[in-house]
Amino acid sequence: SPMNQGLNTPFIKGPGALRVHPRLPGTLFASTQAGGIYKSTDGASSWQRVTTGERFTFGMAIDPSKSSRIVAGSSGNTLLISTDEGKNWQERRLPVTAHPQMAVFSVAFHPLRPGVALAGTHRHDGRATEGLFISTDSAKTFRQFEEVDNNKRY
Repeated sequence: SPMNQGLNTPFIKGPGALRVHPRLPGTLFASTQAGGIYKSTDGASSWQRVTTGERFTFGMAIDPSKSSRIVAGSSGNTLLISTDEGKNWQERRLPVTAHPQMAVFSVAFHPLRPGVALAGTHRHDGRATEGLFISTDSAKTFRQFEEVDNNKRY
């Protein structure tokens, strides 16, 4: 059966681009390229776009310690963050110079350390990126993950 009613783009791509809400198994989120983020509350039978504009989004993560918090990677070193299960979204930029070929391609929350989130960057032109960023305040602020961080435990 087709499961794409209301999903106006065929491009669901990237690590974690499709997420199931941990407390509400009939609620799903799809991160799309050139379509933003879509939400289904009926097990994927129908979808509604929950972000504005035709933006590129990639991987998503749902905070295991607070499932109302969702973070999605986007182009230009940007993150989209919702604290109300996808009703509203705020844009947050990583603390580096944005480049049109660069994007936040993957995001994750630490499963055992509440408040720790990671964001990985990717460049579409194949050049090196700024790499990995870490947040210790539930994705409110991020800093670049440095080699000296490897000895710390998060």
